[in-house]
Amino acid sequence: MESEKSSAQIKDKDLFKAAESGDSSLFKSLPEEQLLKSLSLRNEDARSLLHVAVSSGHTEVVKILAAADPSVSGINSGDEEGWVPLHSAASSGNVEIVEILLSRGADVNLKNDGGRTALHYAASKGRAKIAELLISHGAKINAKDKACNLMLWTTHLLEKFSMVKIIFESKGVHNFLLLVLLTCDIGRMHPIASCS
Repeated sequence: MESEKSSAQIKDKDLFKAAESGDSSLFKSLPEEQLLKSLSLRNEDARSLLHVAVSSGHTEVVKILAAADPSVSGINSGDEEGWVPLHSAASSGNVEIVEILLSRGADVNLKNDGGRTALHYAASKGRAKIAELLISHGAKINAKDKACNLMLWTTHLLEKFSMVKIIFESKGVHNFLLLVLLTCDIGRMHPIASCS
């Protein structure tokens, strides 16, 4: 009874602090109904508790929140810039969190407001293991962002050669001309990656 009373007094801001600091004990102490209700909370950036825990790298809190969500709506819910938890996990490089999100139905091809997918972020930061995971879950390797940048071109420009190798080894690249373009280091992307 005392536990239920104390958990009922937990404020939204305290839940966000717990997600950010990794206080899994607070989330474990919540009654199921309150935990489920907390999944719809958003902070000033329109980020959910799950998103905050993912961005802060707190695997245990991510596990609790992801398991509490009976749908994939929270897993695929974007903030005010369209970032979903998978974008943040791929960008920060937390393989275990990426695996959790994928196992709960995260959409690997969702784009944020800049048109970037989780694979764009993994590739641009040289996160090879995460890129492999995303590709194995159906990430589109030829996706363009709003600036018409192909994820492949971005990785090449950033000299992430191990990433380029992973992408070319996947079954999605069949464009020999693109391979020639990348290996010859032509400075402009003419017809292959045009934004038409």
